[in-house]
Amino acid sequence: MNGPTNTSSLSLVKHNFYKNTSSNMLLLRNSDTKEVTLSPDAIDVISGATYTVQFDGFNNSNLVDADLWFIGHDYGNKTNTNFLIAEKFKLSSLKCDHVSYTFKIPNNVDAGNLRFDNNGSITQGFDADLYLTNIKMAQENKPGPYSKSLLDFTLGTDTSKWQKQEIFKSGSWSYATCPNGTDFGNFLKSDTVPVGFSIIRDENSGHIADWNIIKESSQFIYGMTSKSIASGVDYVQVYNGTFSGYQSTGNDIKVTGAVVNGTDSPIVNKKLQIKLPSPESLSRMVHQQESQDGTIKVI
Repeated sequence: MNGPTNTSSLSLVKHNFYKNTSSNMLLLRNSDTKEVTLSPDAIDVISGATYTVQFDGFNNSNLVDADLWFIGHDYGNKTNTNFLIAEKFKLSSLKCDHVSYTFKIPNNVDAGNLRFDNNGSITQGFDADLYLTNIKMAQENKPGPYSKSLLDFTLGTDTSKWQKQEIFKSGSWSYATCPNGTDFGNFLKSDTVPVGFSIIRDENSGHIADWNIIKESSQFIYGMTSKSIASGVDYVQVYNGTFSGYQSTGNDIKVTGAVVNGTDSPIVNKKLQIKLPSPESLSRMVHQQESQDGTIKVI
């Protein structure tokens, strides 16, 4: 927001005409008979397109009147084109008005800003007040709903439940590394891996990967990684202190007859789509469970 021609004439205030003093408004005040102006920041626009500007506001009875301009910029030629949207308007002095104006962007204009003019006080030395809020300009043929700017949102200040420790070390993509030959389950349960979320590197042969680990305690830990899209997702867990071993969802599993050869942990639950050799080329979803001897029976 660019300041007015007289910086002392702009302030942020509350008024009972707008949300019963619960929200702020811009007050452009003028005690002189000469104008003071207020210009929001410039935005990019489309030359020749139709735009609608809308705002909420009111004024006191000492205001002569107000103008609303669009100050267009042609960045290529470094020229300005001033377009008067509303001339010598006055708002209510008894309530907050909602006002909108639709206009066409002048040709050869690719950016611009609005400008509000407080055209002065009826009586020299007495305040002429123009109150404004919810100023919106958008490419539309009629007024649309008001949407907040990102700057209008406030983030919560309660960070008591935020995780404040790092998830990986500086200069690395992991917080800690499990050496090759070290039981990954015991490593996850150790104090080397913090409670919370962290990235843990596993260097065990055949399982080298960076793991996304969620650790509730040494008794309950959950992890997931994907070496590639083709290989599917691997996961581990420690449940009630017992490590389940490496497990995999798998992506490409070949079916021969009614038995699927398992390649991972003792128990893996998977869904497979099997095309049966029938004239109708039927397909069905089956549930498979790998038994202790390393095979998966189709049920």
